[in-house]
Amino acid sequence: MKESRATRVIAAFFTSSLMLVSGCGGTSTVEPATHVSIQNATTDSVAVFLFEREDSYLVDPIPETSSAAMRDRLIPPGGQRLFELTQVLRYQSGKDLRVFIYRVRQGRAVFAAIRDASSASLRSNGYAVEIPATAFQSP
Repeated sequence: MKESRATRVIAAFFTSSLMLVSGCGGTSTVEPATHVSIQNATTDSVAVFLFEREDSYLVDPIPETSSAAMRDRLIPPGGQRLFELTQVLRYQSGKDLRVFIYRVRQGRAVFAAIRDASSASLRSNGYAVEIPATAFQSP
């Protein structure tokens, strides 16, 4: 049976594609992120809790607590804080994050806002999430 030119081209393309895929081993050369930076652009101190977004639907935020209870989660106005992604319950690379934001005033931390960060936005922003200056304004 005589092979057509199209069949040879398709076979060559398929073979070279397999070699490219097997050559890269299916792994990325980019190291997975280990931390996420939360940046506070508001004029208030904030405290944050990070969740994998799908899991966050199972969590009822605490409406209010003392700021002392949030000491390890505080971010001053205009400041930033690094959080280890391994500390985010069930977080895996490629998942979306949800940040519960508490406004801290006069020794109290009051639940005030939610900020979502998709997997794509995390990658494109260098695993940084900004709490914008407008975070506490009503829509």
